[in-house]
Amino acid sequence: MPMKYLPNFIQHLRLENRYADHTLKAYETDLQQLSDYLTHTYNDPVLTDNPEALMPYHIKSWLVALIEQGTARRSVARKLAALKSYCQFLNRRSYTDHNPAANLTAPKFARHLSGFVETNPMLHLLQQLPFSDDFAGKRDAIAIELLYATGLRSAELLSLCDQMLNFANNTLKIVGKGTKQRVIPLLPHTVQRLQQYISLRNNTFPELAAADNPPLLITDKGKAMYPRLLYRIATRYLALATTAEYRGPHLLRHTFATQLLNEGADLNAIKDLLGHSNLAATQHYTHNTIEKIRQQYAQAHPKANAS
Repeated sequence: MPMKYLPNFIQHLRLENRYADHTLKAYETDLQQLSDYLTHTYNDPVLTDNPEALMPYHIKSWLVALIEQGTARRSVARKLAALKSYCQFLNRRSYTDHNPAANLTAPKFARHLSGFVETNPMLHLLQQLPFSDDFAGKRDAIAIELLYATGLRSAELLSLCDQMLNFANNTLKIVGKGTKQRVIPLLPHTVQRLQQYISLRNNTFPELAAADNPPLLITDKGKAMYPRLLYRIATRYLALATTAEYRGPHLLRHTFATQLLNEGADLNAIKDLLGHSNLAATQHYTHNTIEKIRQQYAQAHPKANAS
């Protein structure tokens, strides 16, 4: 697989497809891993330099090797998707008319139910557990509350800036995947805490108060918050509310959707709030609700445990 066109491909994804930086890095890493595998396994310079030399069985052997090494099947599927996209790019740019990945399919993987935090522990976390009174504590609290109250993706939360907030009608405007825009309502309590946080942020970092459109969430040094910091904040506080194995920011998006469903919210409304392009992705959350109903039935029905 020729890597000399890889920079062109990454540039294409950045400028024309507007992929996020972490997605670009993942694609670049995946394709470089394939090149390394071909070099070490087949030791054939032609295979890594000539687009016509790569065959489907080379790719299949790589996928099998990944699975045998313990790579999650979801990750294997992503790596194949990166390769398919790269081959299509080479075809469109007339670097080659050969596409060895065209008819390959990703390995099947089990679909796991999305975890979520129960309502009472979540409310206890936000209302009763003491966040520190300094700037970092107030920032951490508003980050957790926004994730829980809006269902935003991590990247969407980190992209928030002051101009996206509309306190006149208690909403925020977000640009999600594929540059699709949506408007999300904010609860009065969340608006109040947001206004208090912004005031504290501006007093703590006067240069941000004078900026045209500063980032909403920032580090202790006044710079835009980065993904790793948000992950640390989420895992630190969610450990106080749940024993779930995964306690990253995305758990709060699952919690937002699941609790709305449990309270009878319309599935289409939840779809719009989450920014899903179709109902199929949103319906995944109904599995949690069905499981909860099944558990309640087993506990309450007189015949549920009859032999």
